[in-house]
Amino acid sequence: MIRVINLRKQFNGVNLFSDLSLNINKGEMVAITGRSGSGKSTLLGCMCGLEKIDGGTIYIDGDDITKMKRKHKMLLYRNKLGYLFQNYALITHETIEYNLDIVLTYKKLSKSQKKVLKNDVMKKVGLNKPLNTKIYTLSGGEQQRVAIARLLLKEPLIIFADEPTGALDNDNKYKILELLSEFKGKSTILIVTHDEEVMKYCDRNIQLAT
Repeated sequence: MIRVINLRKQFNGVNLFSDLSLNINKGEMVAITGRSGSGKSTLLGCMCGLEKIDGGTIYIDGDDITKMKRKHKMLLYRNKLGYLFQNYALITHETIEYNLDIVLTYKKLSKSQKKVLKNDVMKKVGLNKPLNTKIYTLSGGEQQRVAIARLLLKEPLIIFADEPTGALDNDNKYKILELLSEFKGKSTILIVTHDEEVMKYCDRNIQLAT
């Protein structure tokens, strides 16, 4: 599903990765761990194509993203990849519905069908809020559940999650982890974390050396 071969990456003139290679299998939930400064978030960014690399090859679902043309890369982002971040990556001045509609834009569904799907995912993530609720009025846990509802609508092949529970209290952390676990087997999930409780939900752990 994801194959990294001899990855090289420098940061401020320092070698962060030198010939790093790894494989992530389809349907796995994998934790990426390591001390602060070990390059966890940078590695995640490299694997999803958001970070420029200095050498090596990265395959996603058989395609070499390091040689992929911009148009094909945009289609990859739109159709196959999903993201979950500590800051939720939502448009805070817009409504829940607006944020959910972003991933439904290219789905060939009627307005009523989309409405049913949006209501269904809101129930699934346990968020009892009207769709016209502004994002900035929600708590951190509620915003992260909107972000997961958006992933449920998108149904991505791969989910890249960077400290998705880092800003949440324990109750919300476990709710988010349970929801993420529902993707296992259907989506491949990579989670950057330093939290041992998050690691317990994962199939394995890739630890980066400093």
